[in-house]
Amino acid sequence: MQQGKEAAEGLNFGIVYLMLTPFAVGGYIFYRWWKSEKADKKAAGKS
Repeated sequence: MQQGKEAAEGLNFGIVYLMLTPFAVGGYIFYRWWKSEKADKKAAGKS
C-alpha cells in the first residue's frame, strides 16, 4: 500500500507542476503588458 501512496504523491506533484507553469508564463506576460500600458498612459499624459 505504501508504494501506491508514493506514486499518488508523485502524480499530484506532476499535476501541480504542469498547472503552475502556464500560470507563471501568463502572469509574466500580463505583468509586462500592464507595465507597458502604464508607461504608455504616463507618456501620453506628459505630451
